[in-house]
Amino acid sequence: MALDPGENGVRATVPFTVKGKQYLLRLIGEDGALLWIGQQEGGGQLVFDVSFVPLPEHAASFELILSSDAERFAPVVIPLSYVPESTVSDPADDGCSRDASCILRRFSDLDPAAWYHDGIHAVLEGGIMNGYEDGTFRPDSTTSRAMIVTMLWRMERQPQVRYDLRFADVPDGAWYTEAVRWAVSAGIVSGYDASSFGPNDGVTREQLAAILYRYASSRGDVSFSGKGDPLDRFGDAGQISPWALDAMRWAVGRGLINGTGGGKLSPRDHASRAQVAAVLARFSS
Repeated sequence: MALDPGENGVRATVPFTVKGKQYLLRLIGEDGALLWIGQQEGGGQLVFDVSFVPLPEHAASFELILSSDAERFAPVVIPLSYVPESTVSDPADDGCSRDASCILRRFSDLDPAAWYHDGIHAVLEGGIMNGYEDGTFRPDSTTSRAMIVTMLWRMERQPQVRYDLRFADVPDGAWYTEAVRWAVSAGIVSGYDASSFGPNDGVTREQLAAILYRYASSRGDVSFSGKGDPLDRFGDAGQISPWALDAMRWAVGRGLINGTGGGKLSPRDHASRAQVAAVLARFSS
């Protein structure tokens, strides 16, 4: 049995033929965290409809544990697996057949059947991201500060602004100079100090959320639907830096940033180019 992706989460319908009076079903993650719990009265055919959010980004394993008040009833443990929707090749989703005509085929290190297909396909077609001169895309490489502001600048159709940059590490004429100029002038990013921007420094997942949150704020688009705190479902939410809490709450609530498996958000891990492509594709959709 496997968990199936749904519009608002993942779902499994679990039938049991039972004789007891009260039954409890628990969904346990790989790290032992309780992800879902349900209780029903027994008798005859019993069906549990398991559903939980958010969607993890990577395939994961879970256990469903059924307990009962029936005499001599030993708990039933059912192993489950979940494969996120993005790992499934479905040409009908975006019109791409994942064959030799796929834009990902232009790069020697991309696989159209991989989980990152939809995100990278979208940003390549939209001109938001490019590959390297050696014919690679490097999906697992860390996204730098220069890269992320350039992506957002392209999403804004490369506006030209008059703003005096004084960062010693942002030279005139670099591929990212005008993007940095725009992003700093718009308040989307800032330097470390008056003379340092750190264009080659890696961006963490919480930094990505903060930058995207400021970008969305500049467009008046920082709302999200749902009840409760979307961060409550992650066991490592306490690791989010205080300055990034609102941004991460928004990004998770909007479905832009998902978990990394095992009920974790990994806020301080570096964001890969493939992950950023997925986030920007979701934001633009």
